[in-house]
Amino acid sequence: ALVLSFFFLVVGLAKFNGLGSILGLTVSFFVIIKWIVPQILAGNDPLTTTLLGCGVIMAATIFLAHGFSKKTLVSFASIILTFFITGILSLFFVSMAKISGLGSDDAYSLQLGLGGIVNFKGLFLSGMIIGAVGVLDDITTSLSASIFELVKTGHYKNFAELFMAGFRIGTEHISSLVNTLVLAYAGTSLPLMLFIVINPSQKPLWSILNSELIAEEIVRSLVGSFSLVLAVPITLVLASYVALRLKIDK
Repeated sequence: ALVLSFFFLVVGLAKFNGLGSILGLTVSFFVIIKWIVPQILAGNDPLTTTLLGCGVIMAATIFLAHGFSKKTLVSFASIILTFFITGILSLFFVSMAKISGLGSDDAYSLQLGLGGIVNFKGLFLSGMIIGAVGVLDDITTSLSASIFELVKTGHYKNFAELFMAGFRIGTEHISSLVNTLVLAYAGTSLPLMLFIVINPSQKPLWSILNSELIAEEIVRSLVGSFSLVLAVPITLVLASYVALRLKIDK
């Protein structure tokens, strides 16, 4: 009943765009369940599998919800570039923090149940990327649309002016998104925060923060937030160039 109520609310308010969003959500679940998870279970590299799967998810989500246009193409290209950079950052920080991916009870139980088939470090990397996917859609599509609308006003004649105007909009996005992913992860990790506050074993704070259980959440939150912030200048550069180029061509 709750799922159906949500679907009817979205479609009732957003009409065809809402229906496209629901279809995109359906595709997302299908890709995760039918592609990403089976590939990981088959022993394939989780990071590569997730990047390919998320590319399909974003293509379906953006084009079904927002239609096919120059703006949505710019948004999709921005997400792909952000994914690439996020993958590099994920590999670097996970390696630097020496995270094995076995910091949670779920991962440890899964290891015992599957006999070590799954690459848990790669699985952890995949989770970080999937967690940032949905918010990237919102950032890139809204910024791309804003740039194209600014060009229509005729007040911006060159790339620098248009980029700076868009950047003023982008800074508002960054300000509101700094806490978005961190709070999302914090909400799912509230028991960990209670554990830190209670500290039943009276361990030093530095020791608790450097345990893999806590370190995983810190790295997951910050790398995800990195990708959200980087998506802003990437989208602005691509959208400003394409929007001005289209205007010149006309």
